Amino acid sequence: PENFPNVSDYRNLVLAESMRVMGFVNRFNRGIETAQLDLKDNGNEPAVFDLETLGVFGVIVKEKPIEKIPADFSNPWKSDNVNSSVNFYDLSETEKNIYSIIQENQGIKSVEIIKLINKPPRTIERYLKKLREKGLIEYVGSLKTGGYQIFVGNKTS
Repeated sequence: PENFPNVSDYRNLVLAESMRVMGFVNRFNRGIETAQLDLKDNGNEPAVFDLETLGVFGVIVKEKPIEKIPADFSNPWKSDNVNSSVNFYDLSETEKNIYSIIQENQGIKSVEIIKLINKPPRTIERYLKKLREKGLIEYVGSLKTGGYQIFVGNKTS
């Protein structure tokens, strides 16, 4: 093994040659080189061979480091353009009405939306919750003075 892994030393030449003739092996002496090239192509470090134990060898493969998501990452499915993000979702007529009311009246309270749409408060709250879950609107401010507005970017909380 002094020239390992560049030259292979077969323990049973008859078995090795018969494996090649039967088509189980393409070429001799290519496995380690192929594995090293694949590791390099994948962005990993080359494999390290442990040859200390007589008759066997170990292979140590280090995984490439996990890439961290940059702090300024933005969701590619969300758009700063409000209209394109709305078209992405299938909205009911009531959801569309509520969304357009909020779009025209940023900071509107649910009580005012209820008056404009003439639906029960529970129904309006349910639709507001659906729109919040879809990331289309957000509630900003305190319960007393806050209101709904169109969600256009990442929260900074």
